[in-house]
Amino acid sequence: MKLVIRKREPGVPLPVVEELVEAPQSALDEKVRREIASNPEVLVPWFLIASYVRQVHSLWLVSAALYDELAAALTVQWDIVEHRYKNLISLEDLRERGLRLTAREYPGVIRSAAQMLVKLHLGIKIEIDWRLARG
Repeated sequence: MKLVIRKREPGVPLPVVEELVEAPQSALDEKVRREIASNPEVLVPWFLIASYVRQVHSLWLVSAALYDELAAALTVQWDIVEHRYKNLISLEDLRERGLRLTAREYPGVIRSAAQMLVKLHLGIKIEIDWRLARG
């Protein structure tokens, strides 16, 4: 195998490639599906937790397929589901399959649950800056 080293043009930044670490189809996916089937109100916290982990930490706590299912189910049940953090999500966010929240805008309870679930299911310790605590 031949190694070729090419000079980079000055002033041209290297591309940033951010890979998402995706959880395999897991027992957690099935647990989430069972919880949602018995109580649709949990769509909101699960969507927030999955979005936080994906957007802030570039990890997939649940599979991409389940993430899409959460967004689709929440869209369909939007007028029925009630949750104290529902105001953080818009129908446009659900259509685009993602939130436009900064780390600071996620409630502390969501970040804390995400931290515990990532450690438990992915074996990864994520750090949370509690100075960003919202509530």
